[in-house]
Amino acid sequence: MRLFVFISILVVTLLMFCDRPECINRNPVFNKFKPTDKEYRNELARLVESADKDSVLFWINGYDSAPGHEYMYAGVIGRNLCAVAIFDITGNEEFENLGG
Repeated sequence: MRLFVFISILVVTLLMFCDRPECINRNPVFNKFKPTDKEYRNELARLVESADKDSVLFWINGYDSAPGHEYMYAGVIGRNLCAVAIFDITGNEEFENLGG
């Protein structure tokens, strides 16, 4: 249920912002690891969880698919936060036409 609420809020937020804001990463964890790495994902989750929710913006960065999986990439920006989030949207009917 929490994931559904988070994704719903994410979709609404993504639809509200058309232009991608400029951001510069200063976080060494994001410089050292890739968005697919556990360390990167944990750091992003920690920063988003502790951030003022009104100051964190998301926008769709891309879409990718692999055998049996579909992924949505989203840019994330906030105070001291500039990163890429990866969401597994496999089987989510709300995103079924995202890839074209």
